[in-house]
Amino acid sequence: MSQVGGSRESGRALVVVLLAVLVVVAGGVGYAVWSWSAKPRPLDGLPDNSTVAEACAERGYFPAAAPHDGSGTAPVRIAIRKEKEGAYGGEYESLLIRPVPGQRVPAILNPTRNETAELIACLDQTGVGEQVETCRFDSASDEIPMYEATYDVTVYEARTGEQVGRTALADAEQALCPAMLFVGDGETKLYTEPSARQLERVLAKFAS
Repeated sequence: MSQVGGSRESGRALVVVLLAVLVVVAGGVGYAVWSWSAKPRPLDGLPDNSTVAEACAERGYFPAAAPHDGSGTAPVRIAIRKEKEGAYGGEYESLLIRPVPGQRVPAILNPTRNETAELIACLDQTGVGEQVETCRFDSASDEIPMYEATYDVTVYEARTGEQVGRTALADAEQALCPAMLFVGDGETKLYTEPSARQLERVLAKFAS
């Protein structure tokens, strides 16, 4: 009986060892896959209004971009990803800072010269607050509610794709209705975007 018990114990020990090896191997493979998927990849050209969304979506960077050396004020290209609005959405789009009365648009936000952009800021919507506006379109019945949104902000160096920092932007205050909206099936909602002064405030510690 003691020999049978010893054989069973040895078998259990062997199974435990094999399971441990499998866990280590699976973890290594998983880490390799994660590392590969998270690794920045080079993109052609310079960060501009058409390529910054691709950079945020695919963790891309631009070897030809200006280096970020931490001196002065660094121009930033910005892309935003909101929850689905109407028939489209849920993907990164270039965020063009629209001026509003009483607010200036700092030169660092979406610079006019592509070769000067040193940083890329990727904004991801993470929360929805209260309704702050109702947008009206061609049809009198097309009244779409707009809600206050919160965003996660991740900043990368445009030239290397290295993460510079991360922060949050709560209660985006710019509630400007779009010129048009393609309405899809189900409930349609719109979301606020950060204003120029909010962006300047949250990006200041990364852009200098």
